[in-house]
Amino acid sequence: MQERDGIRFFGAFATPDLEDDYRASQVRDDQRRARLVLVLALILVPFFATLDVVFLGLTFHSYVIVAVRAVILSVSVFLWLWLRKPRAPREMDRVLLAWEIMASVAIVYQACAPPASYTSHAVLNVLYVILMYAIVPLPPRLLFICPIFVTLGVLFLGNWVNPWPDTATLVVTSAALVVANIVGLEMSRELHCSKRRQFLALLHETESRQTLQLALVQIKTLHGILPICTHCKRIWNDAGFWQQMELYVREHTHAEFSHGLCPTCARQHYPEIDWDRKAL
Repeated sequence: MQERDGIRFFGAFATPDLEDDYRASQVRDDQRRARLVLVLALILVPFFATLDVVFLGLTFHSYVIVAVRAVILSVSVFLWLWLRKPRAPREMDRVLLAWEIMASVAIVYQACAPPASYTSHAVLNVLYVILMYAIVPLPPRLLFICPIFVTLGVLFLGNWVNPWPDTATLVVTSAALVVANIVGLEMSRELHCSKRRQFLALLHETESRQTLQLALVQIKTLHGILPICTHCKRIWNDAGFWQQMELYVREHTHAEFSHGLCPTCARQHYPEIDWDRKAL
């Protein structure tokens, strides 16, 4: 399915070469956004690890969750340093996807671990889904993988291992996650399509500007007052010499001359020829 200008419905160019050119032009912005995601992880992961210990107590699952969060924290620090240097778009895609899968698995495990009365993490799951769609710089074909995985894992695996305390909580949480995926996917799709349209507009503008500059370089014009002899019609050039008009015009424009005789000059200079019979 494609939209106008060769952009697919979910926000990627139908032409692979054009998509590669776009990703190459956006790599610095993608790296900046990826480092922002990692900074958020470095801030939120210790905070939530503390909350897990406070609300869950010193249990086996709390130790596991804290250990997993410590691993995510360490990997996030490493990736933040790794992204300080320029990276190829596809290489960055693989690394970010691996990091996001690791974080998603930790979230699904967290949904299975707490007691049934502990439902506060549901809000965090919804927030995670929206943030993954909004700021993670992955191409559209990869962006939805982890949010969908978290949604299905929390709703089915989490509820199967650790059922929700009541039906109302299950329904509200399910609706919130579904809405978060719909809104996040549409927001991400529109963002990707909009940025690619801007890239196309800039590309067309650059091509038009280059074409215009090339045309201006090729165009030669004569302007101002040209000193010309009244009798021989030679032109006084910039070097201070009288130059034949044809040569002067050829040097200053792209015009060429071909010579002939007008009827008046033909009769004046060649009176011996019967020009009327020749139908001049």
